[in-house]
Amino acid sequence: MKSVFLRITLQQYANMLKRVIRKGFYGLPFDKEAYREHVLGAMGGTYDGFFRCRYCRGYFTLEQIAVDHANPLSRGGGAELDNLEFPCSPCNSRKGSMRPDEYIRLLLFLDTQIPMAKTDVLNRLEISVALAAADRMRKAKEKRLQSSLMTAAS
Repeated sequence: MKSVFLRITLQQYANMLKRVIRKGFYGLPFDKEAYREHVLGAMGGTYDGFFRCRYCRGYFTLEQIAVDHANPLSRGGGAELDNLEFPCSPCNSRKGSMRPDEYIRLLLFLDTQIPMAKTDVLNRLEISVALAAADRMRKAKEKRLQSSLMTAAS
């Protein structure tokens, strides 16, 4: 179990580091070991622990969760450990760049006002967030390609 934990947390840390640098930060204000301690604490101190998604209230393993900046970097949230949370991957995809309180209010609205449409709305939200992320990545790739072509032409 420990080897799985080490492998997954290394990948999560590396992905997070790439993401914050891409967003204009100079790196993470914590190292890999501090991140692992934080994750292990969230798992109840055991390598075979689990997480409870704060949104859907389901239980998930380390392989099934996402590492999320609760207050999104794009909306002024920090890259510190205390801004990290571990929702399940579907809830994280649906949440997108909403703050936790906004997403919880959306879930409450769906539960109380239009419960029959909740699943459909959340599925569509998950798809639209994924499409928007893919479009942002495509545009960034085009921008890098244009930049390299202009540099080569100079």
